[in-house]
Amino acid sequence: MSIYAMSDIHGCLDDLERRLAHLRALGFFDDACEDQLVLIGDFIDRGPDGLGVVRRVMALEDECPGRVTSLMGNHEAEMLEWVGMAPAEKSDAALEGDLPDDERALLGEVLAEGTDDEVLARLRMWQGADKGGLSMRSFAGESALADIEAAVAAHDDALAAAAFGRACEKISSDCAAELRWMGRLAPYLKTARHVFVHSGIDESQGAEWELATPRERMLAGRETPCGPFVLDVVCGHTPAAMVAENVTGDGSVEGVWWDGASHFYVDGATAYTHRLPTLVCDEAEGRHLELDGCGRPREIASAAHR
Repeated sequence: MSIYAMSDIHGCLDDLERRLAHLRALGFFDDACEDQLVLIGDFIDRGPDGLGVVRRVMALEDECPGRVTSLMGNHEAEMLEWVGMAPAEKSDAALEGDLPDDERALLGEVLAEGTDDEVLARLRMWQGADKGGLSMRSFAGESALADIEAAVAAHDDALAAAAFGRACEKISSDCAAELRWMGRLAPYLKTARHVFVHSGIDESQGAEWELATPRERMLAGRETPCGPFVLDVVCGHTPAAMVAENVTGDGSVEGVWWDGASHFYVDGATAYTHRLPTLVCDEAEGRHLELDGCGRPREIASAAHR
């Protein structure tokens, strides 16, 4: 069985579709195929069609039941917060699948009773997370984004809070299923050989990393460890070229970067490069391949690295 891994699609639906066409050519969508696809978070922001990416991934999960795993990224966690979704403790419970159905339904309801100060705080968070307003445009529409921008430009906090609150209510109403899907995303996937996680894990505790790693580290940490670990760690969040430059001084990497030991960085800064690096993990033998720009596999790490 092979596991295909991608990360940080960031609203770039065309780039995702191009990669899925490569997977189709490799037989991933054949009825007898048992290969897995792991999407390691950050489906939204930065690119033009975050909603389209989310809906495409949801459709993929339906098309290939049990073979597509979508993980939480920091941008999904931030959107749930700026939209005004469930409190943090409910989001954490949802990630673990511990909420009963009636409570999980709350994840689709915006907390519209907040004060102007609370709504403004969420607006400031949105401005930092969704630079350029691309996700707001994608999820709420051009008119909603224009109303918010006009109010912000007028330096009218009350008007801005009202416009932002209306936009969040529209997202909650029109995209309830998509928001519930985000709220159910798990922070990591562990297999016999690998851990797939958006940002990374606390490796200082070795095999006890699951107990030692806080959720924030999994979603938004900027540590980029290298060297041997008890599992192979596959993550995004920090562009692979940036990691490579920091470690080796060579930032010319255009795909997956492997540290020569146990770490594979797969964020291709897709919103800017329109490259969507794809790692292929051979779960049985421990080999790792990468799909090139035309979808052709090439080996980058053999089982001997373990």
